Amino acid sequence: MKRKPYPSDLSDAEWKLIEPLLPKPLNRGPKANVDLREVVNGIFYLLQEGCRWRAEQSSDPCGIDTPRSSALANSIILFP
Repeated sequence: MKRKPYPSDLSDAEWKLIEPLLPKPLNRGPKANVDLREVVNGIFYLLQEGCRWRAEQSSDPCGIDTPRSSALANSIILFP
C-alpha cells in the first residue's frame, strides 16, 4: 500500500547511505515483517515534527494502527 510521502522521508540516495549501517536480521526467531526504510522515515518524522507519539495522526480515518506507526513502534523495541 503506497502512502503520501512526508517531507521528512528519506530520498533514495539518503537511504543508500543509511541502509548498510542498520543491523542485519538474526537467523533465529520469526522473521520481521517490517520495512526498515519506513522505520527510519517514522523516526525522522517524529524528530522533525517534535510531536508526542499519541499526537501523531493516522493516515487511516478511523485511527486504526497503520504500518507506519507499527514500524515505528517496532523500531523502539528493536533498536533501543
